[in-house]
Amino acid sequence: MFTPAAGLTGYGPGTGSATPLHEREVSLQRFTHLRTRCNQCLLILLLVISTAGWTLAQTGATEAGATAPVIGPGIVVEAVEENFAAHRAGLQEGDLLLSWWQNGTGHEIESPLDLWKAEAFQRAGAEITFKGLRGNREQTWLLPADLWLLTARPNFLGEILSSYHEGLHLSGAGQAAEAIKIWRAIKVPESNPSVRRWLFIRVAETAAKSRLWEESDSAYQKVFDEDEHLDPLVSARALADWGAHFWRRNDLPRAEDRFQQALRESLKITQQNAIPSTALIGLGFVALNKGNPRKAERYFEAALEQYKTLVPFSSKIVAVLINLGVATIQGGDLQKAKTYYSQALEAVLKSPSRNGHWLALQGLCAVAAQEGNLESAESYCKQSLAVIKEKSQMSRGVADNLVTLAQIYRRRGDLRKAEATQSQAQAIRQQVPHDSFELALDMVNMGVILEDQGDLEGAIRLHLQALDIQRKGAPAGVDTANTLGNLCALARRQGHLTEADAYCLQGLAIQERLAPGSVTNAE
Repeated sequence: MFTPAAGLTGYGPGTGSATPLHEREVSLQRFTHLRTRCNQCLLILLLVISTAGWTLAQTGATEAGATAPVIGPGIVVEAVEENFAAHRAGLQEGDLLLSWWQNGTGHEIESPLDLWKAEAFQRAGAEITFKGLRGNREQTWLLPADLWLLTARPNFLGEILSSYHEGLHLSGAGQAAEAIKIWRAIKVPESNPSVRRWLFIRVAETAAKSRLWEESDSAYQKVFDEDEHLDPLVSARALADWGAHFWRRNDLPRAEDRFQQALRESLKITQQNAIPSTALIGLGFVALNKGNPRKAERYFEAALEQYKTLVPFSSKIVAVLINLGVATIQGGDLQKAKTYYSQALEAVLKSPSRNGHWLALQGLCAVAAQEGNLESAESYCKQSLAVIKEKSQMSRGVADNLVTLAQIYRRRGDLRKAEATQSQAQAIRQQVPHDSFELALDMVNMGVILEDQGDLEGAIRLHLQALDIQRKGAPAGVDTANTLGNLCALARRQGHLTEADAYCLQGLAIQERLAPGSVTNAE
């Protein structure tokens, strides 16, 4: 019999080996879905920039005769996420930011990378003020010590602005490769190295959304090749973003390496800043994916202590507490998980933005469901749904809660209601932007319901469809291993033992690569 490591099943230490394999794997899939949703906290905290590799055309003698500037002063706001700090401060698309100030000291803004510095140095009692223009009118914006979610571009002029906008149009139309070609040809003056580095990252972001990972790595490397004496803050932040993308594709060794490098670079910065927390959170998620929730908890706790000092009433505190809830629920400490989710909920209610409200409630729902308190679990999930619908945001969050409710109904034995609720979740997922991995998990969850209804062929069909998606995006990922484990159990139920063993061996091989030494093979 091939038994997955307890730490990877969601039951935690002390799990009885008498639990049937397929029941352990079903529970694991439920945890997998929760982990995927709460990974959004990581993406928010890291302000992930997906990247693509390419080489910018640089100017040489052709610039010598140029008479008109191609880049003006400051940066132009491109987008402001609703309900986050930049939006509450009144920033709007098109605003021109010329400088940022803290404690009476001003800093000229040359490129969007200066936003990294401003946000990294924010802290309670030393908020950041931006000075700039809205149209022709001078204006200032005071940003609180919180999560800003503000994006901007250099103040491009003339033909360079037209090329940039053309690339944006192509990117929005799903033609990332064509956008890259246009942006690759943009000539950035050598006098603007910060803008050139930003453009590498910006173009790379577009490519990564199309999962052009090789180009992503090349672009990040180009950022470092540009200047061997790169500002340690920019270096640390870029390394953390790079690590986030290795993590996204389940390349855990290289993700861990980049996060460790980011942490070392951040320690070179003399002024207190939030970059170490970003790296620690990344390391925490690597530990989770390797099946080491206790190690993840230690990383998250270290990040939390830093955030308590710098941004004690921010959305970042809420997100780390939710991450701690994920780690402890995967480690099997439900009481501790409940405490973290309750603290997150309390912090949300003190925050002006209320960001993370629905996630904290969803976490409490998951804890209650694992405790067997299905009535409380249903109540928390429905509260989470109400919060999402009240804010008219994150439709995918509605789908996630419906998936959890479907599992609750399934455990109650109401398979008809479970199937209807799961189908509703999948219908929503198809209508809104979604990650294909989420769709794969929905297929797995529906497959579990079909299995309970006795439709093993239907369950296998959905699991195989999910496996096809997972193998294309993350062939060596934990979700792929989990689905293989479920297929193993399904094949055994059909009496196809050779096929079952093949699935189990494939799944265990992935788990062993993710967490060497964690897998025990027992026949």
